[in-house]
Amino acid sequence: MVRYLSKNLNIPVSKIDIVHGTRERYKRVLLMDINEERLITLLSRILAWPGEGK
Repeated sequence: MVRYLSKNLNIPVSKIDIVHGTRERYKRVLLMDINEERLITLLSRILAWPGEGK
């Protein structure tokens, strides 16, 4: 999961940490040194239907 987020958000693996839920269904992820607005934009591109996030 950390590598997937790092690759798709274009931030280093060292700036991503799973803080809760290592083997559970739900996880809390800590993303360090990233602007909130940029994060929202990048996550919306990942979660959008194909063709919508452009």
